[in-house]
Amino acid sequence: MKNKTLKTQIMKNLLFLFLILTITCKLTAQDQTINGKLTVAESIKWGSTGAILNTDQGASIELRGNGIPYLDFSNDPTIDFDLRLILRGDNLLSFEGGDIKMSNKLSARQSISWGNTGALLNTDQGASIELRGTGIPYLDFSNDPTTDFDMRLILRDNNTLGVSGGNMAIDGALKAKEIEVKPNVWADFVFNEDYKLPTLEEVENHIQEKGHLVNIPPEKEVIENGIHLGEMNMKLLLKIEELTLYTIQQEKEIKRLKSIEKRLDEIEKFIANKK
Repeated sequence: MKNKTLKTQIMKNLLFLFLILTITCKLTAQDQTINGKLTVAESIKWGSTGAILNTDQGASIELRGNGIPYLDFSNDPTIDFDLRLILRGDNLLSFEGGDIKMSNKLSARQSISWGNTGALLNTDQGASIELRGTGIPYLDFSNDPTTDFDMRLILRDNNTLGVSGGNMAIDGALKAKEIEVKPNVWADFVFNEDYKLPTLEEVENHIQEKGHLVNIPPEKEVIENGIHLGEMNMKLLLKIEELTLYTIQQEKEIKRLKSIEKRLDEIEKFIANKK
């Protein structure tokens, strides 16, 4: 009786093992749909190139093999992909086919590069942006998403960094070895024959009445509004050129007075010799 029971149990075990092998072979040979979650104690591998879902770092996806590893994302099952995350042959991880939007910060331990002209966000100097390549490097700024730019910071062919399309405000000191200003007008018209040079009496009256020179802004206005460097240099040059004309006039007057003084001395000597 015991032997019969033992044989029956062995047959049931063999039948169960056969059933498990059959199910395993069926799972291997066909696609399976899992309506619930799939729980695996270790890794999940698929394909023939070494693709693996691993847990050695907590949770990771490892794509490896002889081909080019990539992850595809798509909202349309009829197309290959909308966005592809792909590892290039030069160990460069890149995105293709769409834009990346991040609701939080992006952290990178080394550099971030984009495009095909060598644009680079670097950290070798603490924090720097390097724009390099065969084209003209520039940075665009705009408050309107429908325009190309409101202001452009651009490197010209002569290695001059220029600002196009807007004004630049510096809330602090500007230090430079040289500043080039290109005004639209200059003060040499002071030397034209038809220029009306104010008399020194007129200048004195204006100073007494206004407290500053003609065409020079007063202190209060300068403190409130600042000055335009090119315009102010032109006005200061105008005053220098006017002073030059005053000096020339005074020099001529001094020479005339000296000539009169010399003639008076000669007359006095002549009268003294007649006595």
